[in-house]
Amino acid sequence: MTTAPKLPEGLEPEHGDDWEDEPVCARCHGDGMDPWNDYLLDCPECQGRQQP
Repeated sequence: MTTAPKLPEGLEPEHGDDWEDEPVCARCHGDGMDPWNDYLLDCPECQGRQQP
């Protein structure tokens, strides 16, 4: 059985990846484009900023 190498102290993630905590727009799911308009225009909910 092999184990994953341990990262040096201070480099270990404390709470997982940083992007996991970022909010995602419910309409475009972080894409920034409007799925109801064939992805031609910015999302009307987040204005293409990919935030709710």
